[in-house]
Amino acid sequence: MNIKVMTVGQKYTNIAIFFHWVTAIFIMGLFPLGWYMVDLEGADKGYYYGLHKSLGLTIYTLILMRIFWRVKNKPPALPNEFNLFHKRASHLVHRMFYSFLVLMPVAGYLSSSFSGYKTKWFGIEIYYWGWKDEALNSVFSQIHVFCGYILILLVILHVGAVIFHFLSKKINLISRMWFHNNINV
Repeated sequence: MNIKVMTVGQKYTNIAIFFHWVTAIFIMGLFPLGWYMVDLEGADKGYYYGLHKSLGLTIYTLILMRIFWRVKNKPPALPNEFNLFHKRASHLVHRMFYSFLVLMPVAGYLSSSFSGYKTKWFGIEIYYWGWKDEALNSVFSQIHVFCGYILILLVILHVGAVIFHFLSKKINLISRMWFHNNINV
């Protein structure tokens, strides 16, 4: 089988690769944590909500750093084997990823701000924007959950595209998003 592996000029930088995989790990950890914590009661609920918020704020900061890096460091061109549809779909999915990766934690933070509970980042109190308002809490909470479902769909599309291109086009896209052997940032 002849599989096309990306060369250094077609790969992301090591910093972009780091942001990609750390974001993926955090997101894949926050989803089950979010589902687990909603049905808890008492002190456990408070602990897991606090952990979810702290991790969410951490990833939000990471995402902002990732966006800054991407603006300053143009990503590599897509493989020549991609047709116009795949190029446009790739750009659309990436834009949607970034949009929802920003919107989701903002909605979560705003939901928390209107819950009546202060938001803390690993014990450090964060500025409190809201007041106790169940209606606003509910609206922002629903936006937060909706963003989560959209992100799950985007992850499925993203991984599905990697598998599709590997199986049907013999293009190893993972090599674009895996670390360089040298210290190329």
